[in-house]
Amino acid sequence: MTKIVASFFKNKGGVMSQNLLGKQIGDEIDEEQKEKIRDLIDKQKIKGISIDTTAFGRNATDLKAGLISQLSQFDESHPAKLVISEVIWNEVQAHLCESLTELRGKTEAGIKAGRKLLGAENPILQQLSELLNSKNPEDIAASTIEEFMAACHATKLDLDSYTMPSDIFKRYFSKKPPFQLGKNKSEFPDAAALVSIESWADHNDTEVLIVSRDKAWEAFATESPRLHLVKKLSTALSLFQKHDDFLENFLNVFKDEIKDQQSSSYFTLESALWGEDWLSNTKIENLKEDAGFIVEEVNFGDVVQLKLEDQNSIEPVRVEKDCVHVEVSFFLSATFDIQILDSTFPSTSRKSSQKRIAEIMRNGSCHMSAHIKIPFKRVDSDIEVHIEPFDLTLSIGDISAEDWYEDDDD
Repeated sequence: MTKIVASFFKNKGGVMSQNLLGKQIGDEIDEEQKEKIRDLIDKQKIKGISIDTTAFGRNATDLKAGLISQLSQFDESHPAKLVISEVIWNEVQAHLCESLTELRGKTEAGIKAGRKLLGAENPILQQLSELLNSKNPEDIAASTIEEFMAACHATKLDLDSYTMPSDIFKRYFSKKPPFQLGKNKSEFPDAAALVSIESWADHNDTEVLIVSRDKAWEAFATESPRLHLVKKLSTALSLFQKHDDFLENFLNVFKDEIKDQQSSSYFTLESALWGEDWLSNTKIENLKEDAGFIVEEVNFGDVVQLKLEDQNSIEPVRVEKDCVHVEVSFFLSATFDIQILDSTFPSTSRKSSQKRIAEIMRNGSCHMSAHIKIPFKRVDSDIEVHIEPFDLTLSIGDISAEDWYEDDDD
């Protein structure tokens, strides 16, 4: 690929990511299609797996935990290889850099506030500030994605090696996927990523299972003899696992436990919800911010309903000698305790240490997933739960006078 065209795709950071994260397509493939893909994997017709930006989702800030970390099973001993297009590499790195920059800003604000409380020369805050300034988000993002690729023994598909401009422009002028959906600024990066994956498959005489929720990727895979698409990473990983009677029975028992509110497995999952950062993951609506109201805390209250999504709610994503990793999809309805600060208080007639706070309770619901590690021989405490990133929306609305009280820090 010519350096000019390759450079174009390498420097399109942020273009495709926004588009990919915004597009959702239909339900996952049916059982018949899953069996066909599983058969191709068993016969080693499919010896590659690749993912797009949507598969990373909001996990890009933590690639060592949860579902995304289970891609490390595709090591040198595994018959399949994880391959990631340079386009996706750059997009994920751009997302990570953006998130780290935001976190850095929040940390700097915290240090600034701490100096007002503890003094400008506080040695701990000074040390923290120096540590924060010792590395920039760009370097951290680059090293994070490189460490992830190394842990997964993944191959980066360089555009110079696997993408020819002529292949892309032929698709463009004939309106073949991903160009058939109309004008879109993400189509060329999409095409570069997909052509590079298909080219790698051609070079290695194999087929590749790709994970994406993007319509353009789905259309491309439908026409490609080398590519097969699923929409969920958990489904893709599940297809690579050996499903024997022992595993099926083991998972059925675990599924029954999750449905039983009196079981230790249900309690372990519920306990993990208590430890989540609900404030950062919650979108607040109908709050009178112009009146100076600020949400300070969002705390998990009580479960109203915790229900598995469907028959495929528990998917085995990695089977090891002594344990199985599963992805559990569930619907959560719960109460949440919210603390709101009136930033216009106190008035000049009151002590500066006084706060005016409202504590209210609101109901909320969202679809969630959890990555759970279950030993085959276990006691209850052996279960490890990692809640995947989620989105919750809470509507504040009117706050009654009875909800407000004055708090004195002194």
